[in-house]
Amino acid sequence: MQSGQLVVLPTDTVYGIGADAFDARAVADLIAAKGRGRDMPVPVLVGSWDTIDGLVSYVPATTRALIEAFWPGGLTLRGRARAVTELGSG
Repeated sequence: MQSGQLVVLPTDTVYGIGADAFDARAVADLIAAKGRGRDMPVPVLVGSWDTIDGLVSYVPATTRALIEAFWPGGLTLRGRARAVTELGSG
């Protein structure tokens, strides 16, 4: 995937659109493609602590305990994203 480009991902029922969550321009393009505003953020699939710690401003101990208990596997959690300025521009 080229930096900043969107990708189409097959899922079990439909196709999804994805982007690099660490690339602010790609995320902005994804939000625009999905017709969403900043008030309805897109989900981010993560598979490592580095990704969580890179995207979320704070992870409480109770959340870390849930992750440790249920990973690997389906687990949905919400967190406050780091500011775009903290992530960089890609």
